[in-house]
Amino acid sequence: VPRRPDPLSVVVSFDQLYAQAAVANLLLLQRLKVWAEASNGMFKVVEGGTKRFDKWNDLKARAQGSRPRVKWTAMKRHGRAFEKLLRVYGDDPSRLLDITRHHIVFENMTDLTNCL
Repeated sequence: VPRRPDPLSVVVSFDQLYAQAAVANLLLLQRLKVWAEASNGMFKVVEGGTKRFDKWNDLKARAQGSRPRVKWTAMKRHGRAFEKLLRVYGDDPSRLLDITRHHIVFENMTDLTNCL
């Protein structure tokens, strides 16, 4: 059944969890770009030591070599995830759901609503 957990396909190891999270992270980044493009979303960029938020559409319009570097959110550090796994989730890796995460910034509520 779509969108339902499969009780026979449980994550049982920390390594398995991170391998799946790495793939999910790549897929999530692609979706973020699509959502940002459709809704004037912005990402943090670093250019010449300066950090700011630029609209994804503006970044895409610039030539590849002249684009500032987008500062994507890193996956949760292994040490922090392991700590949380032991302390909060009783050593059950299938309960740790926030290893990969990202954000899109919006200038106004209309753009946010359009994204949703």
